[in-house]
Amino acid sequence: MRHLILPLVLVLAIPQTGCIGKFALTKKIYDFNHDISPDLVVQELVFLGMLIIPVYGFGLFIDAVILNTVETFTGENPISSAEEETRVVDMGDRGTLYMIPRGRNLRLEHVVDGDTTVHILRRSADATELLDAGNNVLRRIQSTADGSIEIQDGEGAILQSFDGDQVIAATTSWYMRTSYAVAELN
Repeated sequence: MRHLILPLVLVLAIPQTGCIGKFALTKKIYDFNHDISPDLVVQELVFLGMLIIPVYGFGLFIDAVILNTVETFTGENPISSAEEETRVVDMGDRGTLYMIPRGRNLRLEHVVDGDTTVHILRRSADATELLDAGNNVLRRIQSTADGSIEIQDGEGAILQSFDGDQVIAATTSWYMRTSYAVAELN
């Protein structure tokens, strides 16, 4: 039995020295958890539930043993390759918009008559920021503790704000595919 320990340690150590992979499945589980609600308490409760079940444990195991091994030998992770596809939106005479996922960020390339404008959408727990190609913040949409939303310029000055009732009305109309509540915001 003792003569099997060194080879076993070497076999287990070799993958640790190479590519550890993107852990794309674990990131998808995390993103699902994060996107379940803007409320951090709800996110934490879902997180704890997925730890107890153990969704995170299974995802991490599948990532480490199967998906990252495939990625090491093929160069592509089966989960993340589908996730990172560029979406193309034909905007008619207003050009073409390319939406390129970059982890939790979204790169937006707007092409009009051969000229390209690049912006980045960056999400955090309580805000979404619109950045220019130089990573300068142009706009920030900030949610507040009372459920309202503030739209700020790059300096942090409030350009517009919506109270919690307006946010709920706009969200409801978006989900129901109506526009009456959104029109009330203006």
